[in-house]
Amino acid sequence: MKTVLLVMYLLIPPLDAGIIFVSNVQIGMSWPIAIAPDPSANMVYVFSVSGEYPPNGFFMTVVDTERGTIVRNFTIPFSVSQIRLDTSSSRLYASSGDSLYYIEVRSGTYQPIRKETENIYQILPIKGTGYVAEGLGNRLILVDGINGSLVWSVTLPSYPTVLLQYKEKIVAVCPVPREIEIIDISNGSILSTVKIKESIFVQDAVIYGHEIYMLSGTNKVYSFMLPSLQSDSVIQLDGFKNLTLLSVDDRRGLLYAAGDNRLAVISLPSLNQVSTFETNYTISSIETNSNTGEVYVANYHMLTLLRYVQNGSGNYPAYAVAAFVVPTSILVFVILMIRGWKGKRNSRLIRHNLTPRAIQRHC
Repeated sequence: MKTVLLVMYLLIPPLDAGIIFVSNVQIGMSWPIAIAPDPSANMVYVFSVSGEYPPNGFFMTVVDTERGTIVRNFTIPFSVSQIRLDTSSSRLYASSGDSLYYIEVRSGTYQPIRKETENIYQILPIKGTGYVAEGLGNRLILVDGINGSLVWSVTLPSYPTVLLQYKEKIVAVCPVPREIEIIDISNGSILSTVKIKESIFVQDAVIYGHEIYMLSGTNKVYSFMLPSLQSDSVIQLDGFKNLTLLSVDDRRGLLYAAGDNRLAVISLPSLNQVSTFETNYTISSIETNSNTGEVYVANYHMLTLLRYVQNGSGNYPAYAVAAFVVPTSILVFVILMIRGWKGKRNSRLIRHNLTPRAIQRHC
């Protein structure tokens, strides 16, 4: 019996706008604490701890986000409070107590860069410079990311809870008093000090355009203009009580805010809450990949990959291809049936004396 390959193009209806689930990646039996996406390599680096408190192991896991699989998993002999990727050099930095480390994810090795006399609260790789900013007890220092040598040091009113880069400046959020210091990257001079008028203890913040968005552990997201920090607007999220994590997709203008086991999507700059996603466990970290539009959520033993689809489109094809091997006789029969149906339909339209415009309406 002769057969033929029948290829059919199937139209897929557009998806409704909202967060869609992409995949779950099991991070062994450890608890993911901090994540850092590498957009250029389509990888996510995950630091996790194993066992109950006190933990009995510390792990770095490399996740391939295209395939949703683990590429590499290796142990390190120290706990990590933060991991940050220098996207311009793909160097991964980690802070652990009073030490700054460089982690080589390809070989599964690490290298101490600098040891301080006090704990490191925040780290921030400065894009395109090879430098790393460290927020200490009441100081902000800039160090060489290769050899750890000191570039400059400046005194702050207190330890910084958040460090962000805004153009050629560093934005340091200090909780006591409620101030934000704007610092020149080139020499460490404080360009301006602005008090936060609202009584908020900033737990996380991100920058989008000329706006800085902040969380204070409530269900509100605050927006301030940069560099003046003039209060712009505030949004209160429905169904949330304790927002602690922020991440921004600056290419699509989307702000992600997480609290407990819920994730909200907020459109920027309008600050409209457009979608909500709920996980089974408390979210410990969130990061976004502006290249792909994916959101990475660390919770329990999982790294969850999500994507927000806008206007029913997203990055999904409008067509799918299906291929079937069928007998030639059946294919010929189907073609004749279609031709016969079209002939009867056209003759029916002609019998009703329909004009071409009416035929179009009828079709």
